[in-house]
Amino acid sequence: MARPGVALTVRATVLKAGARIGHVRVEVRDVADRLVATGETSHAVVAAPSPEP
Repeated sequence: MARPGVALTVRATVLKAGARIGHVRVEVRDVADRLVATGETSHAVVAAPSPEP
């Protein structure tokens, strides 16, 4: 269990890195290498809007 003051290690793994979409899995572990939390996220790459004149 994660508690204040206890060191944690976070590892992110890219599951898919396409031209426009990426998917990442994250694991958080304590100093005894016990799994504390997981997460997954997807990200889209989009073009920035052109600045207005």
